[in-house]
Amino acid sequence: MQKKLILFIIWSGSLLTTNSCGGVKNSKPIDIDGNVYNTVIIGDQEWTNENIYVSRFNNGDLIVQAKTNEEWEEADDSGIPAWCYYQNMEENGKLYGKLYNWHAVNDSRGLAPEGWHIPNKDEWNELIDFLGGKEIAGSKMKSSNSSSVNDNEGLGSHFNGLLGGLRNASGNFSGIVEHGYWWTSTESSEYHGNQVQLHKNSDETFIFSHYKGHGHSLRFVRD
Repeated sequence: MQKKLILFIIWSGSLLTTNSCGGVKNSKPIDIDGNVYNTVIIGDQEWTNENIYVSRFNNGDLIVQAKTNEEWEEADDSGIPAWCYYQNMEENGKLYGKLYNWHAVNDSRGLAPEGWHIPNKDEWNELIDFLGGKEIAGSKMKSSNSSSVNDNEGLGSHFNGLLGGLRNASGNFSGIVEHGYWWTSTESSEYHGNQVQLHKNSDETFIFSHYKGHGHSLRFVRD
């Protein structure tokens, strides 16, 4: 059995790691707000294993926080990037991250720190395939708590897919602890983008097209 090699190197104050899954990896991603995200290496990819909660684009511009249903709908109608907490409750954001419309995902000002990006549909499919395919990958990706481990053994369980629900285009919330939704960066039509779904009562992983005005969670993957 090939042994995993873990090497820790201090270089200009940064912690670097190397292992049998890939080459040298830099320290954790830090967004423009100073939020530091934990990561996990699965196959040849490195993902944040918590949902994103940045409030500004990389140039410092604020992303609109849309609280009321009217504000949420207006942001979509005007093509304005927006975010919210589930049920507009900050305590939900501490565990589940923020929900973003697709206009924030596609904005050229960018959400991800240098060296990272919002994964496209193909990158999500690579993760799903590595974890056994769409019929069973969901059982390894989803989680019901913040410990980054679900009831399944193996590296995939550390993806920590918390089921944070969604906000639909009309501003209504639904699905927390039952369903999880993550935008991809892949546009499927003028009014729709591809998103990934995990469900509490299913082992499957689904990729569907959703209206851009929906609010979904986000992850970063290393370039």
